[in-house]
Amino acid sequence: MVPLSDHIPVPSVPEDPYVADLLKVADDNIARLREEARVSREEASGLEGKVSNLQRQVRRSFLFG
Repeated sequence: MVPLSDHIPVPSVPEDPYVADLLKVADDNIARLREEARVSREEASGLEGKVSNLQRQVRRSFLFG
């Protein structure tokens, strides 16, 4: 993935306080969404393991049940 800063020049310190506030809100939202995505990936991984285990149990019950 190419960083956004490679395409659009972004000033290091915004001169307008309104823009600075918008950037802060955007950065906070990005951090929150990244954390939510990380948690979702971990939950999905755990659920995939449970589904796999249940599928094995079902196959065994048909074979040996």
